[in-house]
Amino acid sequence: MSLLSRKNQEYLKNFKLNEEGKYIYEGTLFLWKKPQERKKMIRRFWIMAAVMIALPVASGCIPAPGVSFIGYILIPYALSVTAPVLCAFSLSRLSSEEDKVRDYIYNSSVRRLPRRSLLSAAACLASAAAEIIYIAGSGFGNNLLSALLFIIMEGAAAVVSLRFRTEFTSLQWEEVPGK
Repeated sequence: MSLLSRKNQEYLKNFKLNEEGKYIYEGTLFLWKKPQERKKMIRRFWIMAAVMIALPVASGCIPAPGVSFIGYILIPYALSVTAPVLCAFSLSRLSSEEDKVRDYIYNSSVRRLPRRSLLSAAACLASAAAEIIYIAGSGFGNNLLSALLFIIMEGAAAVVSLRFRTEFTSLQWEEVPGK
């Protein structure tokens, strides 16, 4: 038996067949402690996620020196674009649920989002730092404004990612029995 099939069996153990032949989820649920704020907070997190994605993408469109051909800038930059997309994916899983979140959704979104947003912030800061190192070693030529814009946009994306993490970790969840 493969690892994937064991994982799928673990995932399905909380679904039980009822008399009508339909599967009902009977596992653990998690509830936001302040469900009245759910829609407002989800909207706020989506706005921050959009900014976390847009700033690195926009900074990549700027012809900053070294960004298009230096590996030690490109690798953290690629991660700074990818990590917020992972945050948005986890947020979409959380957004699709109601006030009560099933435990497998909770594990794949609530538990992963703080780490993913921290990864996003670290990648943005590493990308900005790599650009600074490149400029210190090779100069900026005629692209001082481009270099500064790149560094500022990556730094701003890091700040938004950290804010996302701070606000998300402040949410309180309550475990409730299933059904």
